[in-house]
Amino acid sequence: FLNNSQILLDYALSRDPFECKDIEIALTEIRKLKNDIENQERENQNLTNIIQDLRQQGSAYCSTHKCYTPTEFGMFGIGAVVMGIMLGVIGISWFKHQCLPDEKEEMRERERELERQNSLRRITQGQLRDTSVTHSD
Repeated sequence: FLNNSQILLDYALSRDPFECKDIEIALTEIRKLKNDIENQERENQNLTNIIQDLRQQGSAYCSTHKCYTPTEFGMFGIGAVVMGIMLGVIGISWFKHQCLPDEKEEMRERERELERQNSLRRITQGQLRDTSVTHSD
């Protein structure tokens, strides 16, 4: 008896303790957990129905109104960027034409000034030669 009692005591000590419940308490807790599961399932079903209703309303809305796809939004964005670049180039060109001096006219004036300076140099050099020839005679 002592040997078997010792084996039983060793076995009991090596195991984790557990709660002893009356069958009525256990059944009540099981019933409560089952009710919680049923409530969660009903709530899940209600939410699923709401999602389906919203999807149907969305497709009904799109059938009567214009809804855009992501591809259409992307194409609209690309078109807006291209249009912005074109307007920017045109605006800069117009601003340059209206507000900045004419480069061709500036180049013509610069060439005239250079020609005038060169002719003055030639005249001055010619006069210097004439004066040097006259002094050497």
